[in-house]
Amino acid sequence: MEEEHSIGYKIRADFRYRVFRKDLNGKTYYNIRISQSNYDGTTTEWYRPVNFKKGVEVPNCTDIIIYKGFENLRPNPKDKYNPITSIMITEFETVENKQLEAKQALEDYQQNLRENEMEELPY
Repeated sequence: MEEEHSIGYKIRADFRYRVFRKDLNGKTYYNIRISQSNYDGTTTEWYRPVNFKKGVEVPNCTDIIIYKGFENLRPNPKDKYNPITSIMITEFETVENKQLEAKQALEDYQQNLRENEMEELPY
């Protein structure tokens, strides 16, 4: 049986996660979506903030496999008893996302069709 390694609460190594990127006021914030199966058959999803090493930029909606990381705590200026937690990802691999590639290919194809139609119009 293969051993599972936990990086933080509900974050497993060698598991695929989608990274969501948000640029706000000159800073970049990253989150990953985590889901939990409940006893009643429903699923609960929430987002967990993640950080990458300095100089690493990840595009929005990128799928990654996390190999190494750790849970990071920093003081919360609004509530000293509840620190802000995040996951620091130190080693990861980008996984190709077939759905996003197919969507991008369709958009490019539709754009090319529009451009070709505009060229053929006799004005």
